[in-house]
Amino acid sequence: MDDGDIIFLEAGTTVAAMVKYLDRRHLTVIGNGLGTMNELAGRLAEIQVYCCGGMLRDVAQTFVGPQAVEFFQHVNARTCFLSATGLTVAEGFTDPSPLEIQVKRAMAKSASRVVMLIDSTKLGVKSLTRILPVEEVDIVVTDAGAPPEILDQLTLSGVAVRIVGDGVTGDR
Repeated sequence: MDDGDIIFLEAGTTVAAMVKYLDRRHLTVIGNGLGTMNELAGRLAEIQVYCCGGMLRDVAQTFVGPQAVEFFQHVNARTCFLSATGLTVAEGFTDPSPLEIQVKRAMAKSASRVVMLIDSTKLGVKSLTRILPVEEVDIVVTDAGAPPEILDQLTLSGVAVRIVGDGVTGDR
């Protein structure tokens, strides 16, 4: 990420947790969740923040539906940060909410690159519906508990893998 970048942050708690690490100047951040927006609210002097409209889901506090999808079809970002509840190399990245998946797909399609933030407990897990196949993700960020065989398969598929946590950050 560079100074002045435009990024999408989806509404998952994993993505919201990265807000405190946004250390670039003049960022524009566009999202679809109240949790992420609340994390950004204290940084309005440094970061320009936009949120899509749509129906607000009670459970996840996310904006979904046709209005949210259409919003992301008309804006662009350099990087889209997404999360998922599951990843198998054969199925790709999966999630349980078709309404949220529609928005995540629209975000990914309007970005130049897609970064998936997913903890190791979700690797090898298949959730309800595919968000994206592995080939449509540029970078996967996970923790050191990730199974090496899945990381190897991701790398062979052309996905860059970053391992973070416990003060250690590295590429695979």
